[in-house]
Amino acid sequence: MFNTVSRKKVAIFGFAFKKDTGDTRETPAIDVCKGLIRDGGKCCVFDPQVSADQVGDQGGGRTAHRSHITPGREAWRCSIPKRC
Repeated sequence: MFNTVSRKKVAIFGFAFKKDTGDTRETPAIDVCKGLIRDGGKCCVFDPQVSADQVGDQGGGRTAHRSHITPGREAWRCSIPKRC
């Protein structure tokens, strides 16, 4: 991603593996979030079917700083800079 996301917040709309489920096992969103975090970005994740604990545990994993991935309770909050 060539450091183009460094210090920027990226909204991720949809985190589950399949539509209308809370299943996050092997979701491609995990790799996307890890790549964004590795490049210095911050992720705000919104998925109404996925709990905040699932996003925090899987999205950044234990190696990422928790402030780099934030579950958004409502989709519009992911677009507000100070909310996520």
